[in-house]
Amino acid sequence: MVLEKHGIFNIKSTLHKPCEAYLGDTTSQSFTLQQVQNLPDIENCATWLTNIPVKVSEHDILSKTETGAVLCLYVNQEDSFHTAKAAKLVFLEPQGAANLVRQSKTHGFFLGMLEYSRVLIISGLKEIMTLAFWTRYFGSVCVFVLEFHQVVWESATQRMMEFRFIRIDAQALTCLQAIQRDDRLKEKEVHVSFGKDPCDPINR
Repeated sequence: MVLEKHGIFNIKSTLHKPCEAYLGDTTSQSFTLQQVQNLPDIENCATWLTNIPVKVSEHDILSKTETGAVLCLYVNQEDSFHTAKAAKLVFLEPQGAANLVRQSKTHGFFLGMLEYSRVLIISGLKEIMTLAFWTRYFGSVCVFVLEFHQVVWESATQRMMEFRFIRIDAQALTCLQAIQRDDRLKEKEVHVSFGKDPCDPINR
């Protein structure tokens, strides 16, 4: 790892190639280390965390992890194409990963309580990343008002959008929790997180 960090040695994985929807860094240590293809979920110790707020640290992530002993954590930093961090969190036992997935589906996995916001950042396959789709979806879970929306970035298959509600409780938070629990949206590779409120002079 030290040699790779300094560019002296680079591991090239031939066991795993990314699909077009993969949003991470294919040159990162987390990706280039040899991986097992088609590993059954029951044997998988690794989880992939996305849309992590920029100011969340490794300590913040691990201090919120209470589902099993951790083997390693690797964080991908934000860059010109990604407005948030992502991380691979690997447990010593598959049950730790399974427990975290179960927790996220039931209650969500929140990092940084100060990151609650009236702004949601949502990414997913282009076919559903439209204003028409999301206004219908939001309307199915709450009564809401959007004061602004925009496309943050897009690729050939993916798009990220920002939605600004007029309140956190009963609107932004309700929609975020509904999205996190919706397995149909997971099939469309949808990820959601709180975004920066432009009205906040410190964190905007």
